[in-house]
Amino acid sequence: MKMITVLLGALLLIGINDMDSIEVNAEESNFNKAEVIKNMQAADSSQEDIEKVLSKLENGEVLDSEKQMHGESMNLFNNEMKVSKYGVVNTNALKDDLEKIIRYKDGSFVKVNVGIENQEPGGMSIMANGAVIKFTPSLVLPTASAGFTANIFIANDTRSSNYINRVTNGRVLTILGTYEGKRLSITRKNEIQRSKSPAQAQLSWKFRGIKDVVSQSQWLRIEAGHHIGGRYGVRVTSHPYGITTQ
Repeated sequence: MKMITVLLGALLLIGINDMDSIEVNAEESNFNKAEVIKNMQAADSSQEDIEKVLSKLENGEVLDSEKQMHGESMNLFNNEMKVSKYGVVNTNALKDDLEKIIRYKDGSFVKVNVGIENQEPGGMSIMANGAVIKFTPSLVLPTASAGFTANIFIANDTRSSNYINRVTNGRVLTILGTYEGKRLSITRKNEIQRSKSPAQAQLSWKFRGIKDVVSQSQWLRIEAGHHIGGRYGVRVTSHPYGITTQ
């Protein structure tokens, strides 16, 4: 089992596992230094970077990671991505492609990754033409995080199309700022091969930084299909931050 994680930000750490909208007044909350340190250590940040980020936050400054408007993606594709007869994906062949980190001069970062959960042979939903695999895309910043779980049918060949079976555990955690309107949904259940349109699911929310320095719609998305980047694969993207896994 290979797991990968993703995060995003506000003052009070908040976890949401339902579809309700939530908003917090970050300016009335206490700065949770321990949670910022925890996020940064999870991204292997140096002690120097941690101290630089904490200094900026204590001075009320906006991190570079929260000001950037990236739309990159993380592609995960490999001939060995296909499912074995036991319904298991060869994650060893993909381990170098399951995570991407963008680092900034002020010590902040954006980390996007995806986890693939392989159970023991016989423990998964296996069919003659493929298997259902559990993926966990996630996003991490010093001051926030987001992620969800998607059960995706991965086809063994082009005679069958991939599809998203289920999405669960949508979560947005914020340490500085506020968010509202969290929504987890399957936006395209089945891959449409003739138009090269992959199956797609996403978690979306509206984020607002302290004093409205940053105010934007954000999302974390996973796609699966035979034509991602001109080949078979899975892609994880985040907006405005990003990475892709195939």
